Amino acid sequence: MIIEIKVPSVGESVTEALLAQWFKNDGDTVKKDEPLFVIETDKVTLEVVAEADGVLSIQVAEGETVAIGAVVGTLDSEGAATEDTAPVVDSAEQTETDKPEAPAEPIIPEAPEQTPTASETPEAAPVQRPGTTDGELQLAPAVRRLVA
Repeated sequence: MIIEIKVPSVGESVTEALLAQWFKNDGDTVKKDEPLFVIETDKVTLEVVAEADGVLSIQVAEGETVAIGAVVGTLDSEGAATEDTAPVVDSAEQTETDKPEAPAEPIIPEAPEQTPTASETPEAAPVQRPGTTDGELQLAPAVRRLVA
């Protein structure tokens, strides 16, 4: 099926746009939502994407000014289906060199075990929390009332 690629409307007062750049060449196979070309107006620069998979046929060259709604190319969606089919290879025909190798397990070197000596071990200092004095918790007045 042939799908027309038209210049989209970019604003109420915009009547024409400059087709600035094609991202694909004539006859290229494109996928749906793949960028095709860029249009520029006095208000906006817009990238136009493909509506479907297909083979691109360009009708307007880069650098030309085109009217909004004008057809600048077509997509042949039936041509994409015939080009996408790849020859099927029988698994019996694969040789050992064609088969992917299993990934080797990484070798992790072992670090030598080190035990700290008594002189290297830091002394554990008692931890004092903020708001405490000599190990007693100081409670806020509202909390003391709730506890009482």
